[in-house]
Amino acid sequence: WRLALTFLVPQILHAADLFLSPRLTLEMGYENNRYAVSTVLTNTEGSAFCSVVPGLSVHVLSDRGTELSLGGSFSRIEYLTRDFEYREGSEIHAEWWQSAAPFESSLRLAGGFSSDAAVPEDDLRWLNFLPTLTYSLPAPHWEWTAQGYLGWNSYDSRLTRDGEEESDVAGEFSTGLRWLPTVHLTVWSEFYLEGNRSNEKTSRYQGAGVSLGARYWTSPRGQLAAHFRGGTRSYTEIQDESGLWLERNDTP
Repeated sequence: WRLALTFLVPQILHAADLFLSPRLTLEMGYENNRYAVSTVLTNTEGSAFCSVVPGLSVHVLSDRGTELSLGGSFSRIEYLTRDFEYREGSEIHAEWWQSAAPFESSLRLAGGFSSDAAVPEDDLRWLNFLPTLTYSLPAPHWEWTAQGYLGWNSYDSRLTRDGEEESDVAGEFSTGLRWLPTVHLTVWSEFYLEGNRSNEKTSRYQGAGVSLGARYWTSPRGQLAAHFRGGTRSYTEIQDESGLWLERNDTP
């Protein structure tokens, strides 16, 4: 269950429109795997949760198809099962959009921190960079999309096997097609490549896969959507304590 309230206060700033957008998102749900691995506190059982995310952003829209957004938010997730504790975090972001038919492009830069009261070794500082590009094909109702992701994470209290503070740089590139048969319906499919270069050898990986989905807007404030993503991910081979080489593969 989710309720989002957004208030826009338009003002005029020279040749651009300025919008101040406070936002409050309330959410209740169930997470079926609170911890990625077992801990001394509990196993991989899930828990109901509730969260609150207040935020504030400023949007500047020009008459030349350009939009700039600056803002930030804070989030807190409370788990209702005893000893599951809570998670919280904050972020600030800057985002730029440009529309010049048949192209649309955007750049987003965001950074912040997140902490987990039950798993303090997962507390981290992060920085993300996300460029996107969309091209409207000559065929009606079809678009080609390309987007990337480059992220840096630094863990506050997680150490590598060499005793260093763990950090990593992860990236992903995806490209695909969108089909828009009506103003309400979007169907899409993508192929992606991903990788992670961590200073902890056991965390390094490379992978590839596909994703597909559909979204239907039932009203200006409501939508129905389905999304599938599958692929393969292989990790760097490492030696165990006995000297044997171990090969690890996942299928996310």
